[in-house]
Amino acid sequence: MDPSKWLQTATFTTKVTHSIRLAPFSLGAVNSGIGDESNDEQIKYFSVIGLCKYVEVLLQHDVEFVGSNLSTIIVSLFPILYGDNDDDEFEVFFSDDAAANLRQSTISLAVNFLTSLTTGKIGEELLPFFSQIPFLPETSKLDSVRAGLKAGGVDLDELTQKRCVSEP
Repeated sequence: MDPSKWLQTATFTTKVTHSIRLAPFSLGAVNSGIGDESNDEQIKYFSVIGLCKYVEVLLQHDVEFVGSNLSTIIVSLFPILYGDNDDDEFEVFFSDDAAANLRQSTISLAVNFLTSLTTGKIGEELLPFFSQIPFLPETSKLDSVRAGLKAGGVDLDELTQKRCVSEP
């Protein structure tokens, strides 16, 4: 089945229990779309939208489930976030290249999604699960995410350093 059709089915399933059961397939479809080797920016963009909507549905009914799958959810965005070069933002702003503009929109969507997971009531509920995340990509676009986590007592940079020191 086409990943975009799978996401559409999984995201808009009316029964949350079905959405939870479909999680491995839904996240697999997202990973397939985000990691699309054809570099089709539309596929990546719609995959991130699908992930956001799917997690939004799950959060309305089962924050614990999202928390226990938080690493998988966040790691699925790494190809989008690692592909980012902070120095290109000014250039993309003035670009007529539709793919570059869509890429920037995809990055912004991913960053806004991560920010939404670290703020407000949802952020408070997910905060303990963030301590299980190994790290976030090094990009200034995630500064607000790191700040939100740090304000809640989770310093991913400190956790990463502790893990590196404790490993032989």
